Amino acid sequence: MRREGKHDGVFSLWYGKGPGVPTAAGTSFACQSRGHTSKHGGVLALHGDDHTAESSTTAHQSEFNFVNVMMPVLSPAGVQEIVDYGSTACDEPFTGAWVGLKCLKDTVESTAQ
Repeated sequence: MRREGKHDGVFSLWYGKGPGVPTAAGTSFACQSRGHTSKHGGVLALHGDDHTAESSTTAHQSEFNFVNVMMPVLSPAGVQEIVDYGSTACDEPFTGAWVGLKCLKDTVESTAQ
């Protein structure tokens, strides 16, 4: 990227679930993850995974698609880690990087205090 944007520090979220992630994470994610965002911006790419196909038409696991395009992937072990990782990414978007956040069905559909 040429980094000629008018605004700096813009942070974005992307969400995709299951079979749609490989399509979106193809050429587009490969180019974006290597080109970064503005130097004080960032993108958190949330990907919903359902390994047992309980809430989807097919079973799927998306983190390999992100690894394939050289994006780091966060894999939270519980609801609190989803909150912690997400808020850290939104509060401090100073890397210019795209980062994947795995949202496993079993974790997302659970509760926490």
